[in-house]
Amino acid sequence: MPRFYDFFNIPVRMPHHLAAALPPGTPTPTRAGATGSQGVFITPQSIVTFPVASFVVGLIWKVIGFLYAPLAGNNWVVLVISLLIAFLIWLIAISDPASTATARDKQIGFVIAFINGVYLFGATVGITKVLNV
Repeated sequence: MPRFYDFFNIPVRMPHHLAAALPPGTPTPTRAGATGSQGVFITPQSIVTFPVASFVVGLIWKVIGFLYAPLAGNNWVVLVISLLIAFLIWLIAISDPASTATARDKQIGFVIAFINGVYLFGATVGITKVLNV
């Protein structure tokens, strides 16, 4: 049975010819061709996924509002969805079996996840106000 972490992370394989061409200081797997994994909101490249997360929050909010009309305009629903998604991403990141994060790192990550959740909330509500959807 796959671990929880494996549901949300895909293996990343670095070809041998690319491992030698990386500039100094670039994080690489322990050996050329080694397999690692990459989580969301953890690397600088993952910032690109933030608009997707905002879209997902908005989509879930609109679906809940469609299925249960009294919640359609309720911003508290958006906040709860945003925080759930942010903490889900944090949980995926800390459940990495290869992680060397200390308890302090995980606590700091928890605070960052809360900030990400609030940011998702603000982005989603702002997008829906601007687009008038």
